[in-house]
Amino acid sequence: MEAEQRQLIVKALNKLKQDAVSVENPACPGTPDVNFIDGWVELKYSKNWPVKEETQVRIEHFTQQQRVWLMRRWHNQGACWLCLQVSKTKDWLVFTGEVACKKVGRPGVTRHDLYDLACFRGHSAAEVADYLTRKDNAHFDRLS
Repeated sequence: MEAEQRQLIVKALNKLKQDAVSVENPACPGTPDVNFIDGWVELKYSKNWPVKEETQVRIEHFTQQQRVWLMRRWHNQGACWLCLQVSKTKDWLVFTGEVACKKVGRPGVTRHDLYDLACFRGHSAAEVADYLTRKDNAHFDRLS
C-alpha cells in the first residue's frame, strides 16, 4: 500500500505542475519519500486507527534518521512535511516537519492528539497535494 500511496501523491502533485519525484536514497538515510518543487514529504501509512480512543498510534518504520532529517530541514527554513494516510477511514493527515519529529508516533500520542496536531486533514491525495502547494500553509506562513 505504501507504494500506491506514493504514486497517488506524486500523481496529484504533478497535476499541479510540481515536478514530483519518488526518492529512494540509500546514501542519505532519512531522506523523505517524495521531492517536489515546493518541498519534501515523508509518507506513512496505516490500515486503521487503534480500536480504543486512548491507545497510542504507532507509526511503522518512522526512523530516527527520518525524524532528524525533517527537524533539520524544518529549522533551516526548508519545506518538509509528514503525511499519514489511514486507509480504512480515508484520513490523510499532514504534519509539519517539526511536529512530525517531536510528536508523531511518540508514546502516549493518540488519534485525537494527531487530529489536533495535524496542520491539514483531508480525504485524498489530491487534497493533500493542494495543501502542500498552497502559499498559506504552515510552512509558508512562518516564512512571512
